[in-house]
Amino acid sequence: ARILSCDGTCLGVSKHKCGKEEVKLRLQDQKVVSIGKGLDPLEDDCEYVGVAKFTKEVGQDYREALDFAVENGKISIYYDDVIQSLLSKHSIKAVNLTDCNVMEIDSLQDFENANAVFGVKDS
Repeated sequence: ARILSCDGTCLGVSKHKCGKEEVKLRLQDQKVVSIGKGLDPLEDDCEYVGVAKFTKEVGQDYREALDFAVENGKISIYYDDVIQSLLSKHSIKAVNLTDCNVMEIDSLQDFENANAVFGVKDS
């Protein structure tokens, strides 16, 4: 609901200390100024948790940027690298979801960690 009620393009974030693996964000007045795995974890503001809402215009630019990357052989980049490329043209806001029990899951270990954190037991 927070993402949907956000005006404009928004990324869901969790505010906690990040490690090397997380997609980190730097913010200025809740506006995303930088996003990526390569950001220094000691200087980040929060983690992007993979939940986003794009306006039609930003969505179209995002698709064009993805197509451009693929057409130019950049198939091993992360999608947040494409979001980074949009920041010079579009304002993207961060929405704090820290208290919403949200976690990015990229691996079986992440899944098991989420089950432990959220109290899910094996059936």
